[in-house]
Amino acid sequence: LQSFIMASARKTIFDINDAVVKMMDIIHHNIKYNYINVSINVEPNTNLMINGYKNELMQTLLNIVNNAKEVILKNADKTKRTITINIKNVEHFVQIEIEDNGGGIPLKHINSIFDAYFSTKKDGHGIGLYMAKLIIEDKMNGVISAANTKNGAKFTIKMELCDENIDS
Repeated sequence: LQSFIMASARKTIFDINDAVVKMMDIIHHNIKYNYINVSINVEPNTNLMINGYKNELMQTLLNIVNNAKEVILKNADKTKRTITINIKNVEHFVQIEIEDNGGGIPLKHINSIFDAYFSTKKDGHGIGLYMAKLIIEDKMNGVISAANTKNGAKFTIKMELCDENIDS
């Protein structure tokens, strides 16, 4: 856990799926205790290697999943609480989609959720999604977005694939 919260000193080449799995290991007990079913789906033959800041990506994913958990606990039926994480390649990018069934983001707020100090939570600070946007877009040259789905919200993170050859 201590290595997870420390900022990465430099960019490294890492496997996105490994980052997702390690992040889920950190919160597994809390997710299980709250009866939330999390599925991680990696599309076959997906190139998962990116050059970036692994700890910061894990913190971003943790923030999104924790937000989803909080919304699900308020809005979803106890027997149908789900978070789905899909990982796939789209052109020269790896794309992570985190979708929940917590009812979605109010339309009046959807364009503000990445703004500094904006929060829909009574005691929220409005820093989590703002920092997620800074990490993904400014530090890792990616794109992060949010949209409502039929049953909840979906956050999409898109980052360039590593263009270096990896020797395993």
